[in-house]
Amino acid sequence: MLKLAGWLLKNLFKKPLTIEFKGKSLKEVRTTYRGYPTHRGERCVGCRLCIYVCPSDAIRIEGSLFIINKCKCTACKDCADACPFGAMQFIPRLIGTAISKNEYMEITEIKLVKCENCGEPMPKPELLLERLLGKPPKNIPSYLNLCPKCRRQQI
Repeated sequence: MLKLAGWLLKNLFKKPLTIEFKGKSLKEVRTTYRGYPTHRGERCVGCRLCIYVCPSDAIRIEGSLFIINKCKCTACKDCADACPFGAMQFIPRLIGTAISKNEYMEITEIKLVKCENCGEPMPKPELLLERLLGKPPKNIPSYLNLCPKCRRQQI
């Protein structure tokens, strides 16, 4: 008990170890600070690679909604490195305190297109062709406007 009281008194007069961010610019905080992820729904094809590589389970997809929980994010940048379409980006900004945990959730909509045959949501063919060819396509073959299931049935 005496040892505990001595430890408490010693720590009572120590300066805090945390860095105060209030009123400081990002350059003053640290030049290697990564920030937090942001999602670009127009670039996403819903492949879920970011979810697979996220070690902290901070990313999830519910229907066409893409949800990032910034409280869980460790800013490891694995999601941005894994995304083949550049839909995940890190913006170096500070996140302060919030009243509710919903303020730490980023919710965006994945912009999927519908299959011309069955109406099932599927990735945009333009993004797939751009990734395959290395440049934006001039014209899109009609079979790419079908989901893989309908494409198999037509062959």
